[in-house]
Amino acid sequence: MKKNKVFVNKSLRRIGNNQSYYDINDLSGDIIPIKETKGTKSNLTVEEKLNNLFKINGYIFNINVIIITETREYHTKIAGKVNNHLITLDNDIINIYDIKDIIIKD
Repeated sequence: MKKNKVFVNKSLRRIGNNQSYYDINDLSGDIIPIKETKGTKSNLTVEEKLNNLFKINGYIFNINVIIITETREYHTKIAGKVNNHLITLDNDIINIYDIKDIIIKD
């Protein structure tokens, strides 16, 4: 009995399965470390500290932070940023313009 051959189309495009990749640690520009103790002050603005927090490798919601506003001090983790507000894992919505300081808790 004669076996029929299966038709295989020849692919003309180059397939480079994961041959080229980008290193996420190779960032253009320096990341300023934002870890500090509660008693020290940093020259960074709140927006710069937030940008540095979101540039850290890993998930933002795994980092314990202290967010200081005029009326309250939050000991929480940041879930995300929407427009001009921070959302915490404790379901608090904080206006970024009300934040006086952000400190990473060890």
